[in-house]
Amino acid sequence: MMTNKQIISKLKEAKNIAIFSHRAPDPDACGSMFGLREFCCAIGQNNVDVFAMKSAEKKYLDYIFPLDEVKENFVASDYDLVVLVDIHRTDRVEEMFKTELAKCENVLVIDHHIIDEKENFTFKNYRDEIVASCSQMMIDLYKAAEITPTADAATYIYAGLMGDTDRFLHSNVDKKVFECAIYLLEAGAKIQHVYNYLYSFKTHKQLELNKFFLKNLRFIADGRCGFIVISEKDKKWLGISEDDIKSFSNEIVRIKDVDLSFLCYEKRKGTFKVSLRSLGDINLVNFSVKMGGGGHVNASGFDISGMTAKKIKKSIPFWAEEILNG
Repeated sequence: MMTNKQIISKLKEAKNIAIFSHRAPDPDACGSMFGLREFCCAIGQNNVDVFAMKSAEKKYLDYIFPLDEVKENFVASDYDLVVLVDIHRTDRVEEMFKTELAKCENVLVIDHHIIDEKENFTFKNYRDEIVASCSQMMIDLYKAAEITPTADAATYIYAGLMGDTDRFLHSNVDKKVFECAIYLLEAGAKIQHVYNYLYSFKTHKQLELNKFFLKNLRFIADGRCGFIVISEKDKKWLGISEDDIKSFSNEIVRIKDVDLSFLCYEKRKGTFKVSLRSLGDINLVNFSVKMGGGGHVNASGFDISGMTAKKIKKSIPFWAEEILNG
């Protein structure tokens, strides 16, 4: 495993750098990608590009991150270093990038999902660490290089830290997380701006979704598990986006006596995203990995194809039993 000093040296040696994260990047993925891009600029690297799928419409993360600057046309031969952040498996990147990424030989991985080399992990250049977010690992790079992040970089990283701890409420929060938050605040992070767009502001569509959410939320396992399934038809009827749905990811486990939740929505015909949350020592990541996804102990997810809303609803009690019984 590489040290931060070795990573910095590798970044400095590169001529053209491409940065990727997982598909449908969340705040931590975006914070890691753009925080790293700003770090590369700070150490004198100007040929650095962030790759992600562009959205046709402006979403809430666009108000925090410069997502209009991401690129989609990735050609492996144009870059001598590829960096994967918040991910260590190329099968979790956007489909449009997979063919060219397979041609890349010089790949650096920076991830806080601890790497199990039994997963056919093939990249020799990597750093993994048990921390609350991958964005937190960007702070370690700045400190190792003795560079203070710009206000923009601090804002990006702070948003990632907030996103993967859900406002410092998850069990992955420790003393170091708060120390990182103070460090970013002192560097000029726009903490109120981040909070507003991640948690405070609600659109009219989200309010309509809230009505649907309350009406269709169901409980099983003696009330220990709550779930909701949103079909493509529901999405169209409500006029909502995936981002609107994602804003409810943590809501079910905030209900008293609920230890496990499933938020399921149809991404496209027959393919559902299953987002899981849990409390305490209920481990989700092993089940999610088995289902082809990944994540953290208390927050993870996976995609599943060949399903209908009805089939998903029938499957959830069996999934819940497997998870709750360890």
